[in-house]
Amino acid sequence: MQTNDTVKLPAFFDEYPEIKLKMVESLQGVSEEQKRKTYEDFQKFVNGDMTWAELRGISKRLQKELARFAYLQLKLKNYKKAELMFKGLAMVDHTNWYFRGALGSVYQSQKLYHFAIQEYGIALELKPDEPSVLLNRAESYLFLKRFDEAKADLQAILAQDKDSQGIWGPKAELVIRRMKQLGMEATL
Repeated sequence: MQTNDTVKLPAFFDEYPEIKLKMVESLQGVSEEQKRKTYEDFQKFVNGDMTWAELRGISKRLQKELARFAYLQLKLKNYKKAELMFKGLAMVDHTNWYFRGALGSVYQSQKLYHFAIQEYGIALELKPDEPSVLLNRAESYLFLKRFDEAKADLQAILAQDKDSQGIWGPKAELVIRRMKQLGMEATL
């Protein structure tokens, strides 16, 4: 590996000589190959082709364990900790629909329905037609009296589970029956 002994930094660093010296010392031992790879990986991250977890070497296993702990915090009604953890996980892996859906559940549990709907929307962009997210979003829409949107999500669930053999179709039907009991038949 070949190293470059002359390190050129942007003029910005000229105003901060102590920082510049530390940067130069740090970069002198880095090979051109490593610099190029780091730059390419950073470009992939900026373009959305690489997650922060991949860039920093955070394993899927660790993310899964953190998600389990965050979910436990949600179940224990420690909403602030659950929110913080799921937000962090969503930043670490922006491609994971579950982190966004779970963050929506944290908001929904706190009756922050607008925020919940926003997170559910992001989750559905990542995994369209995910029935658990559709059902939760439908329930949030109902609390905001946005009946047409709730109906659309419930119908999307029923379209996936035509025979109501799965768990989501019957749950969607239950919500629809409850809506009818409350006098919302006109919207269905």
